[in-house]
Amino acid sequence: MALSWLPKRGTPPHDHGTWAVVAGIDGPERNEFYERTDDRTRLGYADLKKVGEKVCDASDVVALPQGMIHSVWNETDRVTLSLHIYGKHINHTGRSQFDLDKQTETPFIVKMQG
Repeated sequence: MALSWLPKRGTPPHDHGTWAVVAGIDGPERNEFYERTDDRTRLGYADLKKVGEKVCDASDVVALPQGMIHSVWNETDRVTLSLHIYGKHINHTGRSQFDLDKQTETPFIVKMQG
């Protein structure tokens, strides 16, 4: 998927349910990485801790193994572009998004255009 990121926009923390590779094409994409600190026994609850960060700029590549939780953000004042490659179609992997403030986990489905 070629993804364009609007200025000052991005995604909440999420996983993919599969492996992923991100390649920077035009402009930086900030990726923050998280791990869960809860025991996963409470349905809909998730406690995350930030464990790292990587800015993926033009020609940079980030590999995300299955189970990795990350968020994406465009901190610039212009539209940026990156290429995201997934091992499986992301709307069929049972992936989740996370709300850090509310400590929740919910299904994450992307509405595809075209």
